[in-house]
Amino acid sequence: MALACLTIGANIAFGNITASMTGKYEANIDHLTIYSGLADAVSSLFGGGPVEAIISATAAAPNPLNSGVLMMVIMAVILFFGLLPKISKYIPGHSVHGFLFILGAIVTVPTNASLAFSGGSPQDYVVAATAMTVTAANDPFIGLLVALVVKYIFIFIR
Repeated sequence: MALACLTIGANIAFGNITASMTGKYEANIDHLTIYSGLADAVSSLFGGGPVEAIISATAAAPNPLNSGVLMMVIMAVILFFGLLPKISKYIPGHSVHGFLFILGAIVTVPTNASLAFSGGSPQDYVVAATAMTVTAANDPFIGLLVALVVKYIFIFIR
């Protein structure tokens, strides 16, 4: 369940970020989730892990579709010839950590926090803050469970 929550969250965040890079398209999260699920199913048939949506700089290209296909072809060649382990030796892990930190701290969290805390009642703010805090300290599934418990506590004490 935690993996499903994480996948849906990534689809929402990464899909919207990639769509905003195009300047003219909106993300269809339903379609993204469907083909992400189909990709997960095919990947698991071959013993692979789940496949996630990513933020792709090809979205900002003049022709995003052709750029995306070209990027996939290049990646397929790299994987087919076993070049990924050789190339990865030249990419420091800290560069990836920094990218993910900036993505989360500057792009994803402020956007989602502003949505979670806009409108609603004070109880809704407590539920949103609880979900964010527990998710940051634990994992998304535990965060959602604790937020549901807090929400039901507010319902029962009214």
